[in-house]
Amino acid sequence: MANFTDVNKYERGLKQMTKAGDQAEDIKEKLIALIPQLKKQAEEAVVTQREVEAKKVEVDKEVVEVNKEASAAGIESDKANAIEADCNEALQQVMPIYYRAVAAVERLQNADVQEMARVAVPSEGLKIVS
Repeated sequence: MANFTDVNKYERGLKQMTKAGDQAEDIKEKLIALIPQLKKQAEEAVVTQREVEAKKVEVDKEVVEVNKEASAAGIESDKANAIEADCNEALQQVMPIYYRAVAAVERLQNADVQEMARVAVPSEGLKIVS
């Protein structure tokens, strides 16, 4: 009986090995069938990689140019900010004078204008005021 059991085990083992061998052969055939497709994809990947590298060179050149332009724009911005600061400072000095002049004009009366018109030869003080 022991021999019969051992034979059955060996037969089952052989069947399993045959089945595993068949499955391995199927996988091998499928892999062999995929080789042309894999080669084609590898070639396409190389072409795509070359295209990307070429575009990267172009992009790098553009980045350099954009950085130069950004630097120049920053310099111009600094100049404009300095001019604006100068203008604001000048305005702070001039605006009080402007407001006093506007107030003085608003206080003028017709009689003051008529008096100025009647003076044939204005005095030095009147010349300064007018």
